[in-house]
Amino acid sequence: MKFFTSVFILFFTTQTFAFNLYCGTYQPTTSIQGSTTNSIFRVQLINHNGPELMPINTGMVTTNDFPYLQEKSKLLLTVGKNASFFFNKNDCEEYKDGSFRCYGDSEFTGTDNNTIRVKYFSKSKIVTSIMDENFEETRIVIQFDFGKASHDVIFKYNQGDCLKP
Repeated sequence: MKFFTSVFILFFTTQTFAFNLYCGTYQPTTSIQGSTTNSIFRVQLINHNGPELMPINTGMVTTNDFPYLQEKSKLLLTVGKNASFFFNKNDCEEYKDGSFRCYGDSEFTGTDNNTIRVKYFSKSKIVTSIMDENFEETRIVIQFDFGKASHDVIFKYNQGDCLKP
């Protein structure tokens, strides 16, 4: 009976999603690591060459966007070179395709000593088809709340830039 109980516990625990991830580019700019310990999902954001090289925008940009992007970049610089934040695992949802998202109110102190809150974190797989070729990328979205403004940052990683958990 002890063997059966051990096998059941092992099977049960391996079926629980662990929210483990690592995404980083070959020439490191911004890497994101995530791991679960007990009921906490911990995220480490590492700006290897400083926050000045962290991506702040995806998509088309017009000259009218420059003032907005300047404001956004000033706030995102306060994230600093390294930032850690946490979510209660109960505030995260997993999907069959390996995507997940977390909602909450995790906070850390920015380089300007102000509190930065992280309201949302998600990881998803995007498949783009071009001329009968499929290209996969991992998209990570983090919503930072600086008190006076909130900004989403979208990190896109090519298929080989993320390790599978």
